[in-house]
Amino acid sequence: MDTEQLALPVAAEVPRPRTLMVATVLASATSVMFFIALFGIYVSQRQQTRAAGIEWFPEGAIRLPPGGMMMMTLVLSIGTMAWVQQAIKNDDRRSAIIALAITMVFGGSVINQTVFYWQDMGLGINDNPESSAAMLMYIITGAHMAMVIVGLVFIFLTALRAIIGQYSSRQADGIHAAAFFWYSVVAVYSVIWFAIYITK
Repeated sequence: MDTEQLALPVAAEVPRPRTLMVATVLASATSVMFFIALFGIYVSQRQQTRAAGIEWFPEGAIRLPPGGMMMMTLVLSIGTMAWVQQAIKNDDRRSAIIALAITMVFGGSVINQTVFYWQDMGLGINDNPESSAAMLMYIITGAHMAMVIVGLVFIFLTALRAIIGQYSSRQADGIHAAAFFWYSVVAVYSVIWFAIYITK
């Protein structure tokens, strides 16, 4: 009897648990809810302060260009993260690593721009005791900077794993998780840009 006829078919590959992606979605959702609470406090305090006839931010303290530059930088980083996902889907690990590195440069630029913005504003937390604007602004933008740093660490670790060949079109959970978290970083900043820097 032919042994080939007795051979069993190859079993299907067991799907990998998506624990990293699930954890990232939960962490991102938690971060977004935290910022929603902060934005609620910020808007409420701003309305109450203005209703009392008290100035929220000093005239000319917040200039639009630095905030707009950060927004454009983060928009560009969305493109590079999408490039990472497409490259790994095509098993183009070299392009994925390059795109991850560019995204990290964009993230580092945002941190640098945020610090410059703080110095450019020149606002002290206790400069105007009647308004909590500066304090809330520093809390929100500082928390976002922390989120950017976490995102950069996530991307850096993802890049290291990509360099050693752990990601491919068949196994790219880490890439997609890092991208999802980074998109959350950009989404949060878009609200900061509008609620704080544009509408002041």
